[in-house]
Amino acid sequence: MVTAPQTLEREDVSDPRAGAPRRLRLGLFGAALSSGNLGVEALAVSTLHGLIKAGVDPRVTFFDYRPGRHERTLSVGGRDVTVTTIGCNLSRRWHQPWNLVQMDLASRLGLGRRHPALKYLESLDAVLDLSAGDSFSDIYGDWRFRSIMLPKHIALRLGRPLVLLPQTYGPFEKPAARREAAQVVRGAAISIARDRHSYQILKELAGDAFDPQRQLQGVDVAFGLPPTPPDDDARAGVDAARKRHACLVGLNVSGLLFNDPQVAQQRFQFRDPYPPMIRNLLDRLLREDIGVLLVPHVLGTEDTSDRAACERLRSDLPPADRERVAISPPGLSASQTKWVIGRCDWFCGTRMHSTIGGISQGVPTAVIAYSDKAKGVFEGVDAGDDVIDPRVLDAPATVDALIQRFHDRAAARSRLAAALEKLTHELDRQFTKIVESVG
Repeated sequence: MVTAPQTLEREDVSDPRAGAPRRLRLGLFGAALSSGNLGVEALAVSTLHGLIKAGVDPRVTFFDYRPGRHERTLSVGGRDVTVTTIGCNLSRRWHQPWNLVQMDLASRLGLGRRHPALKYLESLDAVLDLSAGDSFSDIYGDWRFRSIMLPKHIALRLGRPLVLLPQTYGPFEKPAARREAAQVVRGAAISIARDRHSYQILKELAGDAFDPQRQLQGVDVAFGLPPTPPDDDARAGVDAARKRHACLVGLNVSGLLFNDPQVAQQRFQFRDPYPPMIRNLLDRLLREDIGVLLVPHVLGTEDTSDRAACERLRSDLPPADRERVAISPPGLSASQTKWVIGRCDWFCGTRMHSTIGGISQGVPTAVIAYSDKAKGVFEGVDAGDDVIDPRVLDAPATVDALIQRFHDRAAARSRLAAALEKLTHELDRQFTKIVESVG
């Protein structure tokens, strides 16, 4: 059984010293640090970084999948930040106090002061929620939807300010799920959509309770993730690849789609199989005088691992081509992987947060889109034309479009530079608004 942490006493967040950071105790759901998904890790670390820049000394508890309570130190923009992680999720171990079902039932019965997990939540100044960036939706199944929604309902019942950080809202296939989502949005202290398409859905969910001060259009927090150089050996390997070639192209391959190509065609409705399309893209790129760096961004099981896909893709190449293709070093964090992507002259990714690692640094970047979420994010930096959709285009047309984007990379770099200056200011204002919403 997971031991429940003791309840924290509320701290006096005031500080008589002028300019001292405001100390806040915050809980964060939907951004697990131990998932193996660097995109989700990027959301978590970027949130910490944004809070610090907004003048907060954050005392953050991450609610994730690792049982028990643990302390962990993260490097955030060159500063070490100690956070707490607590295993709190939806499982069939109903007897555990940090099981979301038990917490939900206890909150319905008004047992906040008696239940150890709820007492801990009540000691927080606010509950932040990211829904893994794109999971505030019922398209991933009932179990996933329930696991995403329960923390939000529990926070609202306990009277904790609920902050829905920038994320995608919808789509919703079931009217009941849409009504439940609308209830949460209307109860939240603040809700932020990360692109204009999702913002329209957010406004619809708010309905006649829409308040432009509470339902906002914002920026994916991962744009603010600070890049961090890896250790000397890893950095030397990337720099060596950079120096060997006049142009270094970064390529992220989705293990989910490459290792199980039926998923791409059945679940995401690609017109043609994903693996041959990626192999054709790599062959076309290698006709140019370039080097290629394969960049994994999800380090999950063998079935979904980007690294496994990259290794298979590279091993299938003829020896001469294999010498021009490297794989980024293993064991890198999200911040370190972003640094690696920043060393590229052009980047193409299927995992959306790998591509945010590129465009947020001004690297000309294209995305192979398997959902609509990428379109809105890219349009926010004047890069909507760099979203290439194999659900609409067949494989040859997809590869042709990507190669054209590679050749147009100089113009894309200029557009990004202008757009990013504005986006940086929006990101800072966004975190100021988030801190203000906590009260």
